[in-house]
Amino acid sequence: MSWLVGGGELGALIRARDWSQTPLGPLASWSASLRLAVTLCLGSIAPMEILWGPELIQLYNDGCRRLHGHRHPAALGLGFRTQWARDWPEANHLLDRALGGEPLQVEDARFLPDHAVSMVPLRDECGRVAGLALSFLARTERDSRWVTDFHREQLRRLLGRAPAAIIVLSGPELVLDFVNTNFAALVPRRPLLGRPLLDVFPEFRGQSFLQQLSAAYRDGVDFTGVEMPVRVDPERTGVLEDRYLNFSCQPIKTPDGRVESMLIALFDVTGWNQAQREREALLRSEQTARAEAENANRRKDEFLARVSHELATPLLSMRLWLDVLQADPRRTSEALASLRQSTQVQSTLVHDLLDTTRALSGKLSVSLEACEPTEPLNAALADIRPIAARKGVALHVTLEETGLVLGDSERLHQVVCNLLSNAVKYTPPGGRVFVHLRSDREQVLLTVRDTGKGFPAEFAPLLFEPFRQEEEGTTRTHGGLGLGLSIARQLVELHGGRIDASSPGPGQGATFTVRLPCMTDVPDGVPLPPPHGIERRLAGSRLLLVEDDPLTGLAVRSVLEQHGAQVLVAESAAIALEVLRRTRVDAMLCDIAMPGEDGYGLIRKVRALESPTRQLPAAAFTAHMREEDRARSLRAGFQLHIAKSVDAAQLVTQVHSLLTGFPWTL
Repeated sequence: MSWLVGGGELGALIRARDWSQTPLGPLASWSASLRLAVTLCLGSIAPMEILWGPELIQLYNDGCRRLHGHRHPAALGLGFRTQWARDWPEANHLLDRALGGEPLQVEDARFLPDHAVSMVPLRDECGRVAGLALSFLARTERDSRWVTDFHREQLRRLLGRAPAAIIVLSGPELVLDFVNTNFAALVPRRPLLGRPLLDVFPEFRGQSFLQQLSAAYRDGVDFTGVEMPVRVDPERTGVLEDRYLNFSCQPIKTPDGRVESMLIALFDVTGWNQAQREREALLRSEQTARAEAENANRRKDEFLARVSHELATPLLSMRLWLDVLQADPRRTSEALASLRQSTQVQSTLVHDLLDTTRALSGKLSVSLEACEPTEPLNAALADIRPIAARKGVALHVTLEETGLVLGDSERLHQVVCNLLSNAVKYTPPGGRVFVHLRSDREQVLLTVRDTGKGFPAEFAPLLFEPFRQEEEGTTRTHGGLGLGLSIARQLVELHGGRIDASSPGPGQGATFTVRLPCMTDVPDGVPLPPPHGIERRLAGSRLLLVEDDPLTGLAVRSVLEQHGAQVLVAESAAIALEVLRRTRVDAMLCDIAMPGEDGYGLIRKVRALESPTRQLPAAAFTAHMREEDRARSLRAGFQLHIAKSVDAAQLVTQVHSLLTGFPWTL
């Protein structure tokens, strides 16, 4: 409470009072405007009283003790209306006028004969009338010019010590007639007194702050500004600073009603305004972040629901066709075709999910070698033609002669499949898909154009984002996870190429163009494409399959034996070690996730054997299909990592490469 010093007996009483039990609250919490009013009141020699807040709590100086009589000191902190209602019944009307912002002079108040009471509205930091200042003047004192001049000088001294920045402006040119120390400190090294405001602050010219001061002087009405923007050059460096002011402007009039000057109290609220704007910015940022998080959660839930639906649909088809086969073996051909298609759909979904995970973590990779672009394109066309034929979509293919590209044939096959299946999916029956492969001097261009639904211009920036489809929700016309185009873009960029898409608009088809750089020559160390007609039969080989799932073991054994291999099956790592100790085998296929001991532990034990078996060619045959899973398998001692999503032909090719020492990886 260091702001409240002096003030005589009443100052001591105010400091000693526990104000926390009153509507004003603790003394330390009083606002700057209330502190200013109390400071002026206690410093005045003339009787003066402050009425504050809705209850008009009384705070007065030593000069008012006589006026309160026997009510002192109990009157301190009481509501004015409650105390004086009976003695001064007309007070309520006068108080209401003054609280409405009208300064009043009451001659010969009935409760105080031979005195005049002056009522001046007091405003808070926001410019609202928060209380009244009452000053009492005996008739004999009012008739004395000396006393009047004395009071005026006392007022100047009090204003000079006030905690607010206070100035008095006189005349139409708004000459600085008085400034207190707080105002002078705001603008050091400027001559102030006796100078027009615009001479001291030329930067005010044209600003609304100056215009409103001039209007208040001209019209003779008090004015309050809240967070008024002002641009000022306090150090006269030529750089204007933005400030925000709360101020109260009170015209001072002569007895004939002419405006003589204006008393202005200023509060610099720039820091408060900045803090408020920062809070608002933080609030907007928090609201935006919350909306983005809610949207991300919503999209995650929608995507998981879509994954569940897309995986469940082919699974249901497989389960039902198996039931049909049990009841009617004569439908084997039809059932096998449907089962193959359903497994292909599920395999594609799983691969897309894994590739998307790799892409998001920056681990999607390709194995580059000299590649003939027509090979992955023809393989993709062979996959898509049956689907297009069933839907009634015609494929028109134009293949021009091209050079080699440095690429991953399997990954390029994946890119083309994604583009072709996307085109067929969104093209209605009777529509057409045009495929054109060509090259110029520097690049190979593949264009896939369809006559399907196209897409609006606003969806173009989202086309290659993962998990995005133009249609959302349960009313989607087309299935899928919305991952194919995202993966295609990632793979094309890993090849040093670019993929673009365009559409004239909804219902007008779409065009996708892939650009890959041509190879001008084959660098040293880059393998050429493998020769055609590689031997895929495994006649004469003896293989050890380590697999704990009986159904998977039976299926793999059947495929390998169809191609001439002799297959031994071990259901655990322990059994596999026993087989290896007593039987010679040419290669081993080993599952990773097994009870008791996993495939990593088994291969480490095999590599530690004190026999030629330690050099046994071995492949990890696993459903762990991430890039980091493949790397871990190779570090553990396997030569190959074979994903359990392979088909029969791919499995045989991989095993053949394991036996011959030509390590292709899928």
